[in-house]
Amino acid sequence: MIIYHGSDVVVERSLLKPKRTLDFGPGFYTSTNKEQAVSFAQKVMIRNDNHTKAVSMYEIDLEEIEHRLSVLKFKMKNG
Repeated sequence: MIIYHGSDVVVERSLLKPKRTLDFGPGFYTSTNKEQAVSFAQKVMIRNDNHTKAVSMYEIDLEEIEHRLSVLKFKMKNG
């Protein structure tokens, strides 16, 4: 499965410590929707008064990740 993370920095190896309260608590937020990650990267860039936006892409084995981490998933609505 391919997932995306939108931010103002590229995340290659390690997770960053959260700097603020997030909607669903601390964590590393990703999406299977690349456009959503691009939109969030734009918002983070503006919020941090930065001139850089980045979308990091990862290929993961979802079953393996779910055994190792606490994962909160949301299903997309049809139509």
